[in-house]
Amino acid sequence: MLREHAQARDLLKQMQYAASLNNVADLISCVQGYASLLKQHIFKEDNILYAMAERNIDEQAKLKLLTEYKNIEEIQDGHGKTVKFQNQLSKLQSYFENHAS
Repeated sequence: MLREHAQARDLLKQMQYAASLNNVADLISCVQGYASLLKQHIFKEDNILYAMAERNIDEQAKLKLLTEYKNIEEIQDGHGKTVKFQNQLSKLQSYFENHAS
């Protein structure tokens, strides 16, 4: 699963490069590859990784993890990053709606 994170980063770089060249065909290919990778990765997280964690981590540890996650998210401006990613998604959606063939 960690390898998939590296693959995703590579695909994102390829998307940026294709977009910088206005190479729609390559951009679409990269987006499709990224979407496929993401779909598979999320399936593994939801059906394997999270289920394993749910079975093996006690309730007290889960509460501690949740608290620490929220603290880190606030410190690192998690909400601001979420908004940034939502804006990027909107731009990509608009681009593909306007360039659909």
